[in-house]
Amino acid sequence: MDNHKGQEIPKKNIVRVGACQTPETIGDPFSALSILLQFAKEGEDKNVDLLLFP
Repeated sequence: MDNHKGQEIPKKNIVRVGACQTPETIGDPFSALSILLQFAKEGEDKNVDLLLFP
């Protein structure tokens, strides 16, 4: 990856962030956990370093 001056940016300085929008699961903690785990798996599959949840 190049910056505006054409210099190489080391990949170790890049953090991939994922923002998650979960459906409401009021009163059902097992479903809520299942949804969070699905998002975590998807983030892992996409090499995301940090997932943000509401």
